[in-house]
Amino acid sequence: MKKDFFKLIRLTVVNIREDGDRSDCEASIQVDIGGHVEHTASGGVGPVNAIDLALRKALISYYPELENFKLKDYKVEIAGNIGGTEAEVFVQIVSGTEKEWITYGRSENVLDASWDALATGVKNFLKEIGGE
Repeated sequence: MKKDFFKLIRLTVVNIREDGDRSDCEASIQVDIGGHVEHTASGGVGPVNAIDLALRKALISYYPELENFKLKDYKVEIAGNIGGTEAEVFVQIVSGTEKEWITYGRSENVLDASWDALATGVKNFLKEIGGE
């Protein structure tokens, strides 16, 4: 049976920008880890960084090996011929330790696509270290 490691329950991302200032991002995440629900929040320099940090915070006590796991590259492209703010986007994330994984997400919502790529990379890493 395939081990899922964690399942997203809820993800909330907030961007706060005050007039003339740089914005602050915060992600709040609820994940189910083998029947245990973890709810954490973390700030980041952008929404994907905040999601990444909040997910690690939720998982680290279950999977301490994640301390060495890093998001190394992040790219977003429009996925089709339709441009503008309604376009479907394609996210590519490179993550890992010495070994790297390239994972993908695709959605009309850049945060959903980013979550898919990020979560897949984390799960690939956990499988590699013997979690499955």
